[in-house]
Amino acid sequence: MEELTDFATLVSRVIIMELELEATLNQFVAAQPPLPAVALVGRGVRHAFGIKSGLRIMGPEGDATVQVRQRMGPEHFDAFVANANLLLERSALRGPTDEVPALQQHGWNPAGAAAVAIKRAEEEQAQSGRLNEEGGRWRRGRLRDVIVARELLIEFQNMLSRALAVRALTLEQVGSSLEAARAFIRSMPSTEVSIEIKTAWHRNSDKRWTPNDIYDIDALSLAMPYCDIVVTEKACHHLLNAARLGERMRTAILRRLDDLPAAIARFASAASESRP
Repeated sequence: MEELTDFATLVSRVIIMELELEATLNQFVAAQPPLPAVALVGRGVRHAFGIKSGLRIMGPEGDATVQVRQRMGPEHFDAFVANANLLLERSALRGPTDEVPALQQHGWNPAGAAAVAIKRAEEEQAQSGRLNEEGGRWRRGRLRDVIVARELLIEFQNMLSRALAVRALTLEQVGSSLEAARAFIRSMPSTEVSIEIKTAWHRNSDKRWTPNDIYDIDALSLAMPYCDIVVTEKACHHLLNAARLGERMRTAILRRLDDLPAAIARFASAASESRP
């Protein structure tokens, strides 16, 4: 990843969801103050998790970054910071080795993120069981509406209630009819992708949900609307094309990494031709 992208990363899906929700609700009442602007593409793990602050050097009396920079000189300090950031990105991708006990003493809990994915997969599996009731009639009927409602109630939870409260709006005002409710939730691109994937997978009553499914949904929900080219595996490639998401999101969907250089060349050629 270092060689290919110099650690270029997209901002987290949670931040994207907040921004998409704000843009959608602003059609009713604009929030004051608005959410701060966030760069879609940045560098490294800090950007991926929405951390804006850079490297800081802490001394006995707090932040000593400015003093250290003055003492070292700007040129040497900037080189030091660049190398420290490089080591951080490499170590984050590599993961800890013999430092694990010491990190755990300071509160490091690698199982935390995995536990969230496990819980979300269990929720989808439980929903699959509910869809099997009454002969599975919901799978043959308005399954997408069920997924839309669950996406709003589960994935947005506190985020939606806060955004509505800021604007003194109610959910009933936003979704005044079934058509309005559908349009509201599906106007957010990353959520639209998530809904399409979950709807397709829930049509299969035999599917067993795993944390990897959750990781795939989160990654593709972010990449499909905001990247020009997405490379994914066979099952997701078929699903995304069947839903015509590539066409709708104007995103090239590839199955093989070997096809990426040619796709990049086509994209670069089309971009150059469109310039005035």
